[in-house]
Amino acid sequence: KSLLLGDMIGTLAHEFQHLINAGHRMYINDADDFESPWLNEGLSHLAEELMFYRAAGLGPKGDLNLAAITAGQRVVDAANTYQVDNLLRVSAYLKAPDQSSPYADNELLATRGATWQFLRYVLDRAPASPNTYLRALVSAKTNGMANLIGVFGPVFSGGVRDAFQGWAVAQYVDNTGLNADVRYAHASWNFRSVLTSQLGNTGYPLQPRMLLDGAVQSFSLAGGAVAYTRFRVAASGGASIVPSTIPATTDLILVRTQ
Repeated sequence: KSLLLGDMIGTLAHEFQHLINAGHRMYINDADDFESPWLNEGLSHLAEELMFYRAAGLGPKGDLNLAAITAGQRVVDAANTYQVDNLLRVSAYLKAPDQSSPYADNELLATRGATWQFLRYVLDRAPASPNTYLRALVSAKTNGMANLIGVFGPVFSGGVRDAFQGWAVAQYVDNTGLNADVRYAHASWNFRSVLTSQLGNTGYPLQPRMLLDGAVQSFSLAGGAVAYTRFRVAASGGASIVPSTIPATTDLILVRTQ
């Protein structure tokens, strides 16, 4: 009974999102199809996060670190009940970001974690109330990427593609001291603190590959995936990266760390 009572409310929040979404599409929006699985699950995991905030007495844009979510029994209980699974899913994504994406056509845990994290990222960057965008997503006739573009495309100067680029950079630079631009920050969560110190990880799950002098490095990316690599240039030295075959749909982003 205690296990059921502990899990029930978070599950209800998750499943009610699905029911409300489906009900809107069938009876109010007159949509042609249900929401795409990746976006539908991301919205339900966002509902779980909102339950955490309510139960913990906290809110978004707090850059919550390990100290913040272990500051008292109320917060610890709320995190364990409503939020820890979201963090586990993000950790699963960050361990292999080249093999999944926030909009992969599946319901795998890594996809769910990436989708929830991306939705939180764009909601934190968007100027209006989060409810404005969440209501628009649920009230749309379109689904999947078309729905995401319709709601968030006008929010970012470069459209949703700009949002995905900023989110991808934030995965590595946020809370490192390298970043002073809100485009490259997770405003609500300090993932480097929470995912390194929590969940049994021995380090931050995202570990870029090292690019060595003269070596050939190859990446096989799933659709919408991101690969991270590092290289070092000696002081007063120079270096060049010679790409061989990179599709026009792939963006190369360089971040200087020193």
